[in-house]
Amino acid sequence: MAVPSLISAWADRRRPWTGVIVALMAAALIGWAVTRKPGGYTLAQVPEAIYTVIARLLN
Repeated sequence: MAVPSLISAWADRRRPWTGVIVALMAAALIGWAVTRKPGGYTLAQVPEAIYTVIARLLN
């Protein structure tokens, strides 16, 4: 989401505040995920991880 916002702001000659904020939040979330599970996830574990997050949000 950050890249299209940055490109749009650049094309319109505006300051890319939204894109910068979204990019910083994404970097923070990636850093947090790496510290929580250093080995990462395999491709087979991704659906289970998504379902776990959704279940935690709904409960």
